[in-house]
Amino acid sequence: MEKQTPIVNDDLIAKFLAGEADNTESEAVNDWILESEKNENYFFEAQKTWEKASRSRNFRKVNTDAAWQKWQSKEAKVVQLKPKRTAVPFMQIAAAVVLLLGVSTIWYLVTKQNIEQVAFVTKEKVDSLLLADGTQVFVNRESKITYPKEFSGKKRRVKLEGEAFFQVQSDKEKPFVVETQSTEIQVVGTAFNVKSTFALQRTEVVVQEGKVLVRSGKDSLYLNAGEQVTVEKDKIQRKESIQDKNFLAYKTRLLVFEKTSLNEVIAKINALYATEIILKNKALGNCPITVTFDDASIEEIIDIITQTHQGLRVSKEGKRFVFEGERCE
Repeated sequence: MEKQTPIVNDDLIAKFLAGEADNTESEAVNDWILESEKNENYFFEAQKTWEKASRSRNFRKVNTDAAWQKWQSKEAKVVQLKPKRTAVPFMQIAAAVVLLLGVSTIWYLVTKQNIEQVAFVTKEKVDSLLLADGTQVFVNRESKITYPKEFSGKKRRVKLEGEAFFQVQSDKEKPFVVETQSTEIQVVGTAFNVKSTFALQRTEVVVQEGKVLVRSGKDSLYLNAGEQVTVEKDKIQRKESIQDKNFLAYKTRLLVFEKTSLNEVIAKINALYATEIILKNKALGNCPITVTFDDASIEEIIDIITQTHQGLRVSKEGKRFVFEGERCE
């Protein structure tokens, strides 16, 4: 008698994350994740909820210090989801998954065709990986890239949620394709950045080297080095020259501003350093600033900004930096 396929629900996902699903249950969850982007996104959110729960409560005795030290020694972690026994409620076993305290996580998924898929997920830090074909990928914070362990077929396909920079190994016989929620970017060998914002249904493509083909719905266009384009839902907007010279700052840690408004400078720093800098006097936001930050700490940045204009003062309120002043001088 053929064994019935388990129904994938929150309890089974929890069991799967805890490594307590049997072979049949694990296969069912893997198949379910790969069925649709909606399922994949739901699983990703469940993993994030799992992590928060593990930090907020202590339902099970675990050696969190030892686990954290183990994670600190690596930028990314490979998690083999092996089946174990017995299921326990979703929130009650969240604290047991200590591995989720790491910077990056890798999931191994197996398709029906036995093609092993890898999901590389970053959290609070930028990370990088090397694909099987030699392509280098730099993945920004809070992003996920899904790719096959070995490329097969006529194209090298990966899926991206969030932001990543691709340095693609050239192979004219097998194009490299990046898929986002509504866009497909195809190249042979080049260097480009992709930022996909799921909530806004927006994909931004910036080409540093070479040439790429961008497709979305019925639209398509080619981008050359130094050009960028934004895709809203499935509509490709007009291409233009690169507007943000600091688009790769998350990778290079280099920020260059020339007569840039303080508002724009602060917005970029807040995004890059995951910090909160605010202006008590909103008029200060129009102050122009010319400065370069090369792998500087947030404290060094704050100190340099303070010196750019006389009368500019800074105070720290909790984790926030607050700038005060009357005018630009």
